[in-house]
Amino acid sequence: MKRGLRVILYLIILFFFQVYFLDYLKIFGIRADIFIPVLVTLGLNVSLWEILGFSLLVGFLRDIAGSYAVGINCWLYLIAGGFIYWIAHTLVIESMWNKTLVIIAVIILINFLECGFLYLLGATFNANIFFKTLFSLIFFTFLFSSYLIRLTNFVYQ
Repeated sequence: MKRGLRVILYLIILFFFQVYFLDYLKIFGIRADIFIPVLVTLGLNVSLWEILGFSLLVGFLRDIAGSYAVGINCWLYLIAGGFIYWIAHTLVIESMWNKTLVIIAVIILINFLECGFLYLLGATFNANIFFKTLFSLIFFTFLFSSYLIRLTNFVYQ
């Protein structure tokens, strides 16, 4: 089976896992985003067009299951994919801790862009709740990230 098709099937399986099973693991209404560690790992190993395609697929899957306006997650993850590729080809990222720092940076980028998009659509938000949610999301994603990085490396090889 080709590598790209394996990754697409892997992303679809992760989508179903995120939608159906991570609801049981959420705390305070916040569940981990398991796509970000996968995109960071793929961004270190693939070309620009592949990571942008995978990011667009992840954004589309998030739009299907999400409650935001259609297309916001496609743009957010497309920008995040370009950011991951830029970071991967600007800095040397070899250790697990460096990958974790990139994951944290991508989470922060996506959340700030998401708030910007929602503000442009007319929504208001509380900064206190935003930062509590952001740090909780970083913590929960950090818990799953090492396993997802290893699993993604196994699927990609």
